[in-house]
Amino acid sequence: MNRHSRTPEAILRTSQLIAAALIVGVVAFCGVAFFAVGGMNVASDGTLVSAIMAAVTLPQIVMFFFVSAFVTEQVIDNQYGRRSIPVTPENKPYQVMQMRTIIGFALLEGGCFMNIVAYILEKNWWSLGIVGTLVLFMLTNFPTKTRFKHYAESQQAYS
Repeated sequence: MNRHSRTPEAILRTSQLIAAALIVGVVAFCGVAFFAVGGMNVASDGTLVSAIMAAVTLPQIVMFFFVSAFVTEQVIDNQYGRRSIPVTPENKPYQVMQMRTIIGFALLEGGCFMNIVAYILEKNWWSLGIVGTLVLFMLTNFPTKTRFKHYAESQQAYS
């Protein structure tokens, strides 16, 4: 086993760490924004930026499902056989799932940050509601051993 080989367990653990870091980053920035603005007792300064950020967030949720599903398989296949990212038949589904998780969570994190900035600028509480919904969505899609195992089994069934 060379120093670059990755077991499914290591891939899962890395995915969990990255996903948790993305979620914690959103929660930390949201906390800072909430206390910097002064909580919910501040009058709103408008709705234009908040509405734009909310509208931009909707396609990001759709992209969470579709972009991550289409892009990852192609990227992993392009890396197949290269030394930088060793891909074996047994760990390929785990690497695909890891990349899907990272891409999907990054898209949702972007939506969270945009809505937090909208909250800072316009002080609309519903911008934080969108952030909370996206964080909840990330938590429900958190990478677990069962989720990765089911994905790997489904990919082997198609092979």
